[in-house]
Amino acid sequence: MLYYLLRAIVRFALLFFCRKIVFNTKKYWNTKGPLLLAVNHPNSFLDAIIIGVFFKQPVHFLARGDVFKKSIALKLLTALHCIPVYRLREGKEYLHLNDTTFEKCRAIFAKGGIVLIFSEGLCLNEYNLRHLKKGTARLALSSWQQANIGYKLSILPIGITYSSFANGLKKVWVNYGNLITPTDIDTTQTEGNIHAQINALLTQQLQQLCITNVPYTTDAITKFSFVLNNSKVTTAAQFNTINTHTTAIIHSVREQPIAAIHHSATSSKMYWQSVLLAVLLLPISLPALLLYYPIYVAVKHKIKRSKLPPEHYDSLILVANTLVFVAIQPLILITVFISIKSWTLALALSILLIVSTYFLTKWLLHWHRFWNYHKLTNEQRVTLQRY
Repeated sequence: MLYYLLRAIVRFALLFFCRKIVFNTKKYWNTKGPLLLAVNHPNSFLDAIIIGVFFKQPVHFLARGDVFKKSIALKLLTALHCIPVYRLREGKEYLHLNDTTFEKCRAIFAKGGIVLIFSEGLCLNEYNLRHLKKGTARLALSSWQQANIGYKLSILPIGITYSSFANGLKKVWVNYGNLITPTDIDTTQTEGNIHAQINALLTQQLQQLCITNVPYTTDAITKFSFVLNNSKVTTAAQFNTINTHTTAIIHSVREQPIAAIHHSATSSKMYWQSVLLAVLLLPISLPALLLYYPIYVAVKHKIKRSKLPPEHYDSLILVANTLVFVAIQPLILITVFISIKSWTLALALSILLIVSTYFLTKWLLHWHRFWNYHKLTNEQRVTLQRY
């Protein structure tokens, strides 16, 4: 019950947090297991959230083992279908527990379930696909060797890309690859060679499903994120095109963009459109701007000032603000009822506040677009128009 409830809430919250989520296909959403989702890992557990909430069948997630140490976290994460996986950095004494983790995964597969694993292992806020660990291959092969699973299990490569990290109103691309089955592998080889084959097939697909050739430097990531977030890329085909020109895009923005610029108009026409829309959307956005936006900014500021790694910021900002938003709704409903003595009117006003919050995200987008327009050089505007 908790899983299904939170899945519905988070899927609704993504309408506010993400400007657009683009899928190259939706045909896998109704796929039944056994299925192993092999995913890249650029943005902490937000990656699992965005992918998992769209599958009709519940998805079980492999998550870093150190977050399960407290009993409350263990109960909550278990209820949310999370399974601990341990890495060497968490201590050699915990590595043997991965045998139990794989046993749980195989039990899920035997019941026709779905498991998500991050094939890169570590999470880093970068675009490039990193070297794949052996975990995905080991889990797949050991499952194929089970009589109650056998060749029914398939691996589905999934690439997820964000227009930016740790900023709201982002664009997200979720690209599904082609199923990898045991028939694609020469299973007569040694175990090590089979692992290498699986990783080679995964790497080949994920490199097409993710952005490549963006150096892992602050300068390159900032430049590419700046272009990607303000580009016209809204389809999978356009994503594939821009993926082949990443190096050219980075070099084309010769001046270092201002880090604070997340959204910007790229032409005078877009500038005046944003001015008009910002004016028109302001009245309906104003209640949420006054009530919710200061809370959102305060929560975001608190998280970014914490000592947590930056890779967790995006996920925590989404989860924390969603929880606050959900907790505030009953308080608003009760407060309004006490004031006007009408449940119908109180409920209507609460719904209007939610609608106002949705339009606030649109208002903020257009506000930033026209506000940041004059911060760009002509060369930067031309570059953005090109892509």
